[in-house]
Amino acid sequence: MNRYSDIINIKNYEPKFHKRMNRYNRAAQFASFAALKGYEDMIEEEARITDKKIELTEEEIFILNNKLNLIISKIEQHPIIKIKYFIKDNKKNGGIYKTINKPIKRINNSKRCIELIEGITIPISSIVEIEADIFKTNEL
Repeated sequence: MNRYSDIINIKNYEPKFHKRMNRYNRAAQFASFAALKGYEDMIEEEARITDKKIELTEEEIFILNNKLNLIISKIEQHPIIKIKYFIKDNKKNGGIYKTINKPIKRINNSKRCIELIEGITIPISSIVEIEADIFKTNEL
């Protein structure tokens, strides 16, 4: 019968045809893996909240058009305007509202958009609110 003292000094087995795997590679065999790859991203995307687009009334559209006409009359001054507009989400229904406060470069009637000094373009159809100092001195 073998005792511990008989096997304590036996040399470890060394494979003849391939090298021993280093500790890092051996540990990688037992690392966890994502059985449902992309599931976490899908859950996160589903939980993301989007806003519905506000539909303006005829009166609100009329006021917005008057403001745009006033901006056109003062366009050479490049007035600073505060615009709240809707950005449609590409992945799900709805989108987000963004507010930007920048000087205006021009209103492009052919493309139906407002171009700001910094190269930002905002479609007029997505605008829900416009504020500017020039509206305070003029009646709409």
